[in-house]
Amino acid sequence: ASLLASCASAFLAPPLASTQQQQTSLSAKSLVPWVEAPEGLGAWAGGEQGFDPLFLSTMVPIEWLREAELKHGRIAMLATLGYITADFV
Repeated sequence: ASLLASCASAFLAPPLASTQQQQTSLSAKSLVPWVEAPEGLGAWAGGEQGFDPLFLSTMVPIEWLREAELKHGRIAMLATLGYITADFV
């Protein structure tokens, strides 16, 4: 029974720190050390790392940038599928 319990515990997620503590530790980081992160990126996925070296999020609404990124990613996935399919036809 203890072996079964130890195997099952391998699939449990590690305990998370409080969100306030996690937010402060992530907001201090920047992926580009010589550039300060823009202010409005904290609430978006990936924004907690502060990667926006061209400061596009200050010139263009972040909602539009996110939608464009998703759209381009989906088009790239379809293009890859088309490239692979062409080899089999």
